[in-house]
Amino acid sequence: MTPKPIAYSPFFCLQAKKTLAKLLGLSIAEIKAMVATLKKHPDEYYHVFMLNQKGKRRQVEEPTKILKVLHGRIKNLFMRTEVPTWLISGQKGKNITDNARPHVDADFVSCVDIEKFYKHVARERVYQMFLYTFNTSEDVAYLLTELIMYNDIKTGRYFNQLVRHAAK
Repeated sequence: MTPKPIAYSPFFCLQAKKTLAKLLGLSIAEIKAMVATLKKHPDEYYHVFMLNQKGKRRQVEEPTKILKVLHGRIKNLFMRTEVPTWLISGQKGKNITDNARPHVDADFVSCVDIEKFYKHVARERVYQMFLYTFNTSEDVAYLLTELIMYNDIKTGRYFNQLVRHAAK
């Protein structure tokens, strides 16, 4: 499937919770229950642990299987929408070499590692992305935001880069 402009996104102008539920393969009651649990007891949907990586410790929030499946569905819906050609990460079949290729033979190269990059995507920005970029209703924007957020977007989620770009 060739990605299309945002107006072709299944999320674009999504106003009804019933339609959202159908897109996600859940009932409205299941979505609301999941959101309520995510807010009050996120540990039921996330395994949080510390990982030692290159001499540094970082916190990892790994979604449970059911939430991974749901995140996968949301990502697949996101992937139907065009992304800029310069956005390499998070795209199937793209890798670090594809990201580096445009910079070969450049006069200047800058390597930057922005610590906790995904933690800087505020929940409000993601909510506004759904509300204003995708023109969803407030309740649909709220439910989608709560389903994909754990405090902040973290490294390792299916659709981090896509949401990060769209929530700019």
